[in-house]
Amino acid sequence: MVTEEMLFSKQFKFKHFLLEVLEKDEKKNVLVFAANVVTATLPGQGMSAGHIEINRTLWNQDSPKRPEGYWVLGSPEQNGIMKSVFVSDEWLENTPKDIQNQKRAEWGV
Repeated sequence: MVTEEMLFSKQFKFKHFLLEVLEKDEKKNVLVFAANVVTATLPGQGMSAGHIEINRTLWNQDSPKRPEGYWVLGSPEQNGIMKSVFVSDEWLENTPKDIQNQKRAEWGV
């Protein structure tokens, strides 16, 4: 699990999207985070630069830029912005199902 400080360090610095901590514990371990990506493309482009970068990094389980122990919960898109939500093993194991469902609805996933 990564800490908030580590998540915003140079190791996880990205050029085309922004990270956001959605939940953390009392030790500043990140339980849930999101990557906000612009998905709008210029004419003639297949995917946006942000979509390409997230595909090569955070969505790729073999990427050194993907924190270990996190899973893609979902990636809702609205108004040209995609919010890809990542949850930790700890969050999945320790959060009651009714709270998980409530959070899914809140995050739109």
